[in-house]
Formats: sequence, structure tokens, C-alpha cells
Amino acid sequence: MSSLLFFLAILSFAAADFCPKDTVTDRARLKCYKFINTQRNFTEAKNLCKEFGGNIANLPNDTGLLQKVKEHARLDKCYFWSTSLQSKKCVLVLNWKYREEIKDCSVPASFLCEFEPRCECNVCIFKIEYV
Repeated sequence: MSSLLFFLAILSFAAADFCPKDTVTDRARLKCYKFINTQRNFTEAKNLCKEFGGNIANLPNDTGLLQKVKEHARLDKCYFWSTSLQSKKCVLVLNWKYREEIKDCSVPASFLCEFEPRCECNVCIFKIEYV
């Protein structure tokens, strides 16, 4: 049991150390988030996230994580693209709280990219493969 806890602690540490610079680390889910304050429609935003090696974020209902992303973005009020955890459709998050699944995904908005932590060494890759 203690070896499992040690292993999970190492994974959490690895996520913090291997998220790209200027991102928010979510240690619980081993994810990195980057807020992009550039207006793009949903498809363009999704493609840009893929170019950066990520995806449009599926944000969990976690107020602590949202607060971290809000601080990272340095904006009190905004709307941005995310996706629905259930349907993978385009969702606008309004003022960091209210989420609205919309039919017109061509509206320009900021967006949030989600990344997997990247490891720079074989040891880290080994650890993440066995999560």
C-alpha cells in the first residue's frame, strides 16, 4: 500500500514538473491547461490546440481548478470554448461558471487547451504508462 502511495506521489510530482511553461497543472487528473486569449471559432480553436499537442479542454466541475485557470488567464470576465464531458460538443463557458452548449460553433471566442504532462526521460515515461 505504501509503495502505491509513493508511486502516486511521484506521478503527481511528474505532472507538476513536466507541464509546459505558462500552464495550469491539475495534479489530481494529471493534466495541464493553457488559456489562449485569442478569438477563434470552435473548429479553429480545436485545431490550434492539436497543433500545440493538446485538445480543447474538458473542464471538470472543480471550482479550485477553475480559479487557477482564471488567475492564469488574468481575466475576471470572459467566455471561452470548452467541450462537454458527456457529448463532446462545443460549449461556451461564461464568466468562469455557467456553461452553455451551443449550436453555432462559428462564434469567435478565447479557448482552453488541455495537455498531458510530457516526460523528458525514460523513467518518467515508464511511470506514466503504468498509471
